[in-house]
Amino acid sequence: MKKITLKKLLFSMLALAVPACGLTAADEKEADPRPIVVIDARNFKNKTDQPRANFRAMADRIAHEFVQTGVYRVMNIEDAEEALKKSEVFKVISDEDGKDVAIPRPAFSVKLVVVQYGVSQARTRDPLRGGALHQEAATVEVILSVVDLTTGETKISKNLPPLTGEVAAGARMGQVKRGNYREQALQAACRALALRTVREVVTFTPFNVVDVENGEITTDIPASVARPGEVFTVYQLGKSILIRRTGKRKAKEKAIGQIVLTACDEDTSTARPAGPVSGKITTKCILKRAQIAPPPPAPVGGAANPF
Repeated sequence: MKKITLKKLLFSMLALAVPACGLTAADEKEADPRPIVVIDARNFKNKTDQPRANFRAMADRIAHEFVQTGVYRVMNIEDAEEALKKSEVFKVISDEDGKDVAIPRPAFSVKLVVVQYGVSQARTRDPLRGGALHQEAATVEVILSVVDLTTGETKISKNLPPLTGEVAAGARMGQVKRGNYREQALQAACRALALRTVREVVTFTPFNVVDVENGEITTDIPASVARPGEVFTVYQLGKSILIRRTGKRKAKEKAIGQIVLTACDEDTSTARPAGPVSGKITTKCILKRAQIAPPPPAPVGGAANPF
């Protein structure tokens, strides 16, 4: 039997330790780069006529829809703050001086002021078979606020239009079926609210150009948040600036044109330029959904009088 010297034993232990150290370093380097979303349910404000209303189901539905996109990480506020401390790097860019600068990972906090949250009953007549039809109709109306956790800037503050969910709860001859139709109607309304909330946050979420070849642009915009025909603005990232109030850095963004999506799949999408582009589209560019200004309100009762 051969003797194993202490020197050989140490070399063997080092050989086993090196791959493990390499994996740890790789894991830290490949930190999850997805934007963080915090559903701040504890700060949902109740402005309805139901002081005891519980909006936990609404918060859970919004969180579910964000998770389903595959784009965001949904976290509570404590875990989000810890994640931002450990890994503030979302992307490394080269500024005008040629130096690499780390910019913060996007992180958003979603808050709601609930203005309306309730169910009403409706009774209509079946035009084909006759008899009465009963429906439960739920309505949810909120003021949505979205805050960028990395800068403290309020990105969205708007009153969303009332969103409804309807469930047929009756049949002919007024015989009401059994079932928790009020809860189903509320769930339908909350799902409509959740989808609208996701769409609003997507507007301020940066996506990336991952490849450009023969005029075809490949992005990391998945089908879960966009459709063919949607327009995104292309930004070149420039010199980073220091925000003294927060001590954080923000990269200057220069819009150089727009692209229109031509096809979307589970992880990526393809696009082409939508009109002239003032700069070169490369994999260092970021993309944001184009914000289209709403049309002016139509005059009521003829032409509007000047002030």
